[in-house]
Amino acid sequence: MKRGNTTLEYLCLIAFSAAAIIAMVVYMGRGFQGSIRSSADQIGAGQYAPGNTVVVNREERYERSRVVSTSDSTATYGSEDGSVPGSTNTTSKNTEESTGRVIRNTNERLGVFQNDTWR
Repeated sequence: MKRGNTTLEYLCLIAFSAAAIIAMVVYMGRGFQGSIRSSADQIGAGQYAPGNTVVVNREERYERSRVVSTSDSTATYGSEDGSVPGSTNTTSKNTEESTGRVIRNTNERLGVFQNDTWR
């Protein structure tokens, strides 16, 4: 009987010790996370302030265009003595290429994020 009581006492002692260690690990982990959060808040203070944060967006777009114009002309002429008139056909083709760059800068003031919308 005494041998069973001693074994039971040791098992209870081990169970209570294990429960205490588990509780301390959880408590210490939360404390460590809290100190990291506090440090992050101190470092990041002022980086984002609702209503005072401005996001600058820059968009660059390159455009290339090519214009081809073609013209056909016919000139009719005759001589002063009334002889048979003649004609000349002329075809001209003009090609222009240009490249342009469009830059657009926009500023956006961010407000407070509430209920999945910016205000």
